[in-house]
Amino acid sequence: MTNRISLNRLAETLIQESRTPFNTEDFAKHLESRWQKEVSGSARKRLEKVLHNHSSLIGIPESDFIPFRAVVDKISHVSLSVQLGAWELKQGILIPGHRLIPFMPVNLKESELTFLDPDGNKIPKLKQSYYIQDIVPFYQYCARFPEEIKFNEWIPGKSCMTVTVWNMRSLYKSFSSRPGDALLIDLVDYEKGIYQIRPYSSRQYRLDRLRMRALYIALATQMDPLCEDEKFCSAGLEKQLLRILFSMNLKVFREVEVFSVTDFLESLKEWTVVGCEAGGVQMVPVWQMESGPFVRADANRVVKGELGSLNKIFQD
Repeated sequence: MTNRISLNRLAETLIQESRTPFNTEDFAKHLESRWQKEVSGSARKRLEKVLHNHSSLIGIPESDFIPFRAVVDKISHVSLSVQLGAWELKQGILIPGHRLIPFMPVNLKESELTFLDPDGNKIPKLKQSYYIQDIVPFYQYCARFPEEIKFNEWIPGKSCMTVTVWNMRSLYKSFSSRPGDALLIDLVDYEKGIYQIRPYSSRQYRLDRLRMRALYIALATQMDPLCEDEKFCSAGLEKQLLRILFSMNLKVFREVEVFSVTDFLESLKEWTVVGCEAGGVQMVPVWQMESGPFVRADANRVVKGELGSLNKIFQD
């Protein structure tokens, strides 16, 4: 039992260290080299299962795997565009939510992330409670959802959710941020979940949209042949996105400096975002919508702010 646990830990270490694609055979040889003994047939079968189900690996045809880190290294120069709405500005806060995709570390909770201002100072974070209907849109495409919910049995529409937020009031003031403006989030350290924030005016956003649009079209084109790929269609949204980002030509990323997961999802025509009954969300071809156990999570749909039952709030 001790050897098996140690072998599992070594395998996990090698996965976290990996920065290039690999296949099962290569990984087993590398593991044996570090383990300094032969890995049994039964252990290899367990290892293969671990690789296929690992949260930090993307499965591709021919038993190959792409580590998340390989994709992040390729696109780490790209800034994430985070659109600011009236509610977020009024509260003077930042709730990252799904807008950190594809730079969201798998092994960290949102509350463990660190955001720096343009001068490199830590932005203070705190726990705050808000009505569920105000919070849900920030996590619409997340695999993980905040669990601290205070249910109001008498008035379900007044049920609250406690989340970690970053105090941006002074920064919004210094940035002269208004609804329609955005923030640019730069990745500083993926493993530690450290990011740096800078202002992004609506004027600059409009100037950059043409290049961003070209990237989104290129990504959608990469997805077209994958509609019959079982591994791609069974993966969650973040793994799907990382896979197509990794497949893009490096030249494309030299010309694009900004990415927004929300804008990308809203640009899709032949694919749509769905919530699965088993949990999480993924992209599926529009024509597959009626054949799977999916719950529609349309990227173009406006959240109404439903105030009825808790079930209605989440459906909204």
